[in-house]
Amino acid sequence: MQESHVVAPVDVEKQCGVLDPEKGTMCARSLTCKSHAMSAKRAVPGRSQLYDVLLAQWQRKNQTKTVAIPKPAVIQEAEDVDSEEEMKLVMDGIAKRFCRPLEQHCVVGVRQKTRVSRLYEGLKGALFGAAPSITGNAVGRGRRQNQAMEAA
Repeated sequence: MQESHVVAPVDVEKQCGVLDPEKGTMCARSLTCKSHAMSAKRAVPGRSQLYDVLLAQWQRKNQTKTVAIPKPAVIQEAEDVDSEEEMKLVMDGIAKRFCRPLEQHCVVGVRQKTRVSRLYEGLKGALFGAAPSITGNAVGRGRRQNQAMEAA
């Protein structure tokens, strides 16, 4: 049983028209077909005009279709701004913005750390009734202060 394919006639004025030797049919893609070389498209018989002229007409016709589509108002307004005005707006925005890094490295001295540690321990002792864990030998006291604390 032999299958017969009904092939629509190819309009070489609007379609590629290059003959496929394996299938024995003509290419039915658009004039802008990427499968065939320009030289093969130019050599297609039966065209009323040169391939380049037909291609230019096709491109003009399709370009007018894309231009006819109205652009949204936001895009239209953005295109109306000239580059100098846009640069001025951007620079003004940058100047008004206070930029700060997300993470900052803070240098804290040993004395301040021990003071905060003592305050924390004292507050913890006052709130929870526990004896403060900082004794006379705490960090940050000098040798004479430690000796005076031990003697007392």
